[in-house]
Amino acid sequence: MRPSVIQNALADLSDGGSSNCVASSTQACLIDSLLAGGVKSGYSITYANDGNTPSVAYTLNADPLARGETGRRSFFSNQPGEIRYNVTAVATVTDPVI
Repeated sequence: MRPSVIQNALADLSDGGSSNCVASSTQACLIDSLLAGGVKSGYSITYANDGNTPSVAYTLNADPLARGETGRRSFFSNQPGEIRYNVTAVATVTDPVI
C-alpha cells in the first residue's frame, strides 16, 4: 500500500478536525493527546502490547495518581475486552469484572 493511501485511510479515522492532531501514516488521532500521554483525569494510564507485529494481545491499566483523592479504583483490561477493577491495589486479570 502506498504511503498516501495509508495516510488517507488513517485521516478518515480521525475526529474530523476538532483537535489539533493531524493524522498521518504513523498516527490516526483516535485518542486525545492527554490520554496518549499517559495521564488523564487523575489517572495514570499504562498500555503494553505483546511485542508482536501485528500485536494480538495487550494489557491496559488505569490507576489513580493518589488513591482516594484522584480516584478510588484501579482498572485493568486485556484482549478479551473485559474491564476489571480493584479498590485497594493495581487491578489484574484475577480481579472482579465490572
